[in-house]
Amino acid sequence: MQAAVKKIIKKVVGKKSVGAFQRAVGALRKVFMRLALANTFFLKVFFIFSSSFNREAASVIAGRLDHDNNREGEWRVNYHLRRSIHRLEKGLSMRPRKSVFAEDIIADTVDSFVSTLRNGGELDEITWAHDVLEEYFSVCDGTKIVRSARAAFEEALRELPLKRRAKEKLIPFMRKNSVQQPVTYEGMLALSKRRRSVRWYRPEPVPRELIDLAVEIAALSPSACNRQPFYFRVFDDPELLKKTRHLPMGIKGFAENIPVMVAVVGQLRAYPEPRDRHVIYVDGGLAAMSFMYALETLGLGSCPVNWPDIEERERQAEDILGLNKDERIVMWISLGYPCEEGVIPRSDKLSINTIRIYN
Repeated sequence: MQAAVKKIIKKVVGKKSVGAFQRAVGALRKVFMRLALANTFFLKVFFIFSSSFNREAASVIAGRLDHDNNREGEWRVNYHLRRSIHRLEKGLSMRPRKSVFAEDIIADTVDSFVSTLRNGGELDEITWAHDVLEEYFSVCDGTKIVRSARAAFEEALRELPLKRRAKEKLIPFMRKNSVQQPVTYEGMLALSKRRRSVRWYRPEPVPRELIDLAVEIAALSPSACNRQPFYFRVFDDPELLKKTRHLPMGIKGFAENIPVMVAVVGQLRAYPEPRDRHVIYVDGGLAAMSFMYALETLGLGSCPVNWPDIEERERQAEDILGLNKDERIVMWISLGYPCEEGVIPRSDKLSINTIRIYN
């Protein structure tokens, strides 16, 4: 499309005048953008003539529509339930803890739990929700609203007994009882210095067991209200690799030697409001960093790959990955066994005095 527009411009203004024409258009665009920043009317007009945000806006709308279906447990992960259970967890962990709390959400939370239980949602998610609800009702049972919700909860469990996999109760715990970690600051510093963007890989295949171990670490990353609105789409099939490893930009020159490509995909159905539209990128980015650190400990190199919002590439990715309308690719990651003779850019980092400001 852009190439066709450039050809038309050349015919209309002539080849010699194309540069001057483009500079004039650029100057006008800057004037209009300044007006858009200063006045909401011009801001709205700007978006009428700019399609840059159309795909993201459509995904946000699709996410809002899908959220209602999601809260009834029709998807494998019930994001509405996860958020509600996390809110109960926070109430249980408050100091001092209120004798009665979450009256405004408890009936809806139980309804969502029951729907997920009946629809056969993910067992670990159901078990966590069950344990937190059980703990909530054990300490908060003093009002008609809470007693009614508890009755609905217990009735559902009589009808559909929980088949739990976890041995321990999945409820809030004291910090002193958490898993002890043997990693020192020096060890973390060494891992951080060791991890660099690797672009040259050995040809041998990567065992899926190792990738899964890294994904397990990624799943432990923090996310807003523990919704974890993302998944890792792993491509190691040679035919699919031919299609996927040429989708991102910045990969030209080393794409052919990549044995595995991973797309971190965010799901906007996790949120009922547009205000949270950027959380998939925050949470997906946190998980991706944990994933890459874990890969490094397993002897695998990786490289995060830029994924700018370019309509043509977005359409191609949507078709190849079969994405739903609410799903957005957060980033791509290439991975494999590093070629020890491969050269790695030093990419010297900013100093602490540049990236840190107190108060």
